[in-house]
Amino acid sequence: MKDKMKTALLTAVALLCGAAAARASEGVSGAQFLRITPTAGAAALGEASAVADGAEAVFYNPAGLQYGAAGFSVSHVRWLLDTGYSSLAYAGRAGGGAYGVGLNYFSVPTIDKYDRLGTRVDGGYDASDMAVTAAYAKKITEKLGAGLSAKYIRSSIDSESASAAALDAGLRYAAVPGSLELGLAATNIGTGLKYDGETEPLPAGVKLGGSYGFIYNDDTDGEKKVSLFADLNEMRDPGFYASLGLDMAVSYRNGGSFSVRAGYRTGAEAAGGGASFGLGMGVKGYAIDYAYSAMGDLGKVHRVSLSVPLGS
Repeated sequence: MKDKMKTALLTAVALLCGAAAARASEGVSGAQFLRITPTAGAAALGEASAVADGAEAVFYNPAGLQYGAAGFSVSHVRWLLDTGYSSLAYAGRAGGGAYGVGLNYFSVPTIDKYDRLGTRVDGGYDASDMAVTAAYAKKITEKLGAGLSAKYIRSSIDSESASAAALDAGLRYAAVPGSLELGLAATNIGTGLKYDGETEPLPAGVKLGGSYGFIYNDDTDGEKKVSLFADLNEMRDPGFYASLGLDMAVSYRNGGSFSVRAGYRTGAEAAGGGASFGLGMGVKGYAIDYAYSAMGDLGKVHRVSLSVPLGS
């Protein structure tokens, strides 16, 4: 019974994470929750995240920790079928570089238990996933930075659990500082989750991407900037997909900011999904972001992130 329940849960999560991309290899990996984009800013940009910076970079490309302010980031995803995905990240400075720590937690509502005759019994099945990450980044040259992170992953289904260890590594290059940024990252490279003697590989992946931003209006009230984002991704299970994003932002002289974002991720067209939209507001370094992602027949996903600066 537990084996059947484990298989059913893993299959369901795989389908949810893949947005029914209709690929024959879907669901071969364990720790499927690692495929979910945890923060609202990146999700609104079609999941383009190769040049993410600040605390949130710990989830996408550790080299990005060198860019952006030190501080906290807290996010929550209202995922499909009443599941939830929460994350917490922190970035700080030390040893001439930057360090970060992150926590991801994926929860599934309690599932009713039934006996072999199909009669409901007391209690239920609980399932959850967790990842803890520690990262460090440092600039190699004025324009090039590198980062490395280690993560511990744990997955639990009822009374059974499995764990794994993995590494992320990344590079960040300021081709045109303040305008053209490039990023490269390899993620979830490590051991597999082992249940009942069977090992499930992690959803390892590689992403290459960048952003290009330009100021189209700079007056006494503030600065208006448009940024374009694009990532090319290769990951176990979904295979190849691209992420495209657009961010239109206004930064006011009084320290406030406002952003409108839109994005698209390829590979989810068959399910009627792929598009995403979002908003961002900031005041003197504090920021709140929201993202809406269409998942076609599977429903819709809402994300909210809060960023809190620390220090100057």
